[in-house]
Amino acid sequence: MNCSKHSQVVCVATCQSCSRGLCKECSDKYVDPICDSCNEVLLKRGRRIIIVEFASMLIVGYLVLRFMMGTSLSSVFGRGIYIYFYFGMALVGGFQTIVSRSDNSLEIRSAEVLIGALLGAMFVGVFVTPFRIIKKILRLKVIQKTLRIV
Repeated sequence: MNCSKHSQVVCVATCQSCSRGLCKECSDKYVDPICDSCNEVLLKRGRRIIIVEFASMLIVGYLVLRFMMGTSLSSVFGRGIYIYFYFGMALVGGFQTIVSRSDNSLEIRSAEVLIGALLGAMFVGVFVTPFRIIKKILRLKVIQKTLRIV
């Protein structure tokens, strides 16, 4: 079998995703042996996941803000009401952190467990969300740069 990109060169590995032949040059291009087209698909999927996570953070933050503005607490906090937007984003950021660290099998058996999980997620999210946002922005920049090269 020959390399799928360099038809004159014998392959030394196969793409982990599509099983195309890869020569030494192509197999050493990335950490894992993967062809350019499969790498581009993985990068685009990663970009899409990051954008969905950002959107969910913003939507939940906005919904929490709108809910709190409709309560009597909005008059107590005045302009500080926008902290609830951050708490909504922190809730999603914390939940994403907890799910990414677990085996993705969160079992909610009662309302108390659900409330505890949400409060725990918000507590974690308050501290973790700024770092998750920075990490995602840096990852998006790397993906954009890589997609331009490929």
